[in-house]
Amino acid sequence: MATKQSLFAAAAAAACILVLLPSASSLTTSFEYCDKGKEYPVKVSAVKMLPDLVIGGYPNFFTIYASTDKTIITEGKLFSAITCETFHVHSEAEDICTLTSCPATADFQVSHQLDMPSTDPNGPYTIRFVMLGEKDEELSCISLSYNLTGGIARALDLTSLFTA
Repeated sequence: MATKQSLFAAAAAAACILVLLPSASSLTTSFEYCDKGKEYPVKVSAVKMLPDLVIGGYPNFFTIYASTDKTIITEGKLFSAITCETFHVHSEAEDICTLTSCPATADFQVSHQLDMPSTDPNGPYTIRFVMLGEKDEELSCISLSYNLTGGIARALDLTSLFTA
């Protein structure tokens, strides 16, 4: 039979675990629709970016949680474009059906990996994800911001100059 002390210890351990677990809101990354007044056929409910600290030279994984009443055909694309201030840094397009189950209807997830170049300078960046349909019609467009760390300073091994 459990003693009061063992029950108290178990309850305290459970409370510590709950405090240490990240909340649902900390697991998602804030985003904005590209055109706030537009009604997109694909609605994005959340975006996860892992890790949430972007380090140049290492991959980042994005999961876009979305829903639609439209069927995304196999010719759909996910276009991603990265900018720093107003300068274009990187862009790519992938068949959306390699990133999610197709046909994508109702609630679905799009998982995408981006390799952040180690030669890019540290600082604020914006990434734009555009979902395009069969005839390149825009199904959704979101943008999110992040800070790149470990970019060109790491690539040139200048990090010791910036540490005490």
